[in-house]
Amino acid sequence: MSTEIEAKFIVPETETFHALEAAPVLAGFSLLPGMLVSVHDTYMDTPGRALRAAGYACRRRSRRAASS
Repeated sequence: MSTEIEAKFIVPETETFHALEAAPVLAGFSLLPGMLVSVHDTYMDTPGRALRAAGYACRRRSRRAASS
């Protein structure tokens, strides 16, 4: 099983977005061209929503590369 770490950022200026999009390396990580991926998330919890109440989420994610 893999561990996913996700960070989302807002890039308010178009110029900055294009500079980031063209960068070959970001924070020491090599970047590859992006691709479209179809993602379906199913969130699971107990009948009383105990996970949500505790501040957690249990997600099953299914994905496949989108056809071009």
